[in-house]
Amino acid sequence: MICTLPLVDGSEYGISEDEYQEDIEAFPGCDVMQEYRRMRRWLDSNPRNKKTRSGIRRFMTNWLSHEQNRSHPAPQSSMSVINPFLEALKRGDLQ
Repeated sequence: MICTLPLVDGSEYGISEDEYQEDIEAFPGCDVMQEYRRMRRWLDSNPRNKKTRSGIRRFMTNWLSHEQNRSHPAPQSSMSVINPFLEALKRGDLQ
């Protein structure tokens, strides 16, 4: 268990090494361990929003997905981005 998150019943949900590795692979644009710490802090600060054992993984997945989409753009592929304006300029179509 690498980290725990508080649950509504007062117990803790232990995040296993396997779950951590899966989250790292699924959300490469996130610092997953830092996000676990942020989740814990948020859950501690918002006790009415603590999750059940059956709902915690969904909460974690939604949190990580939102964080990846919000502040970390997806890595660009190895293909170059084509700028139509720049290409027309190179061809001499624009003067």
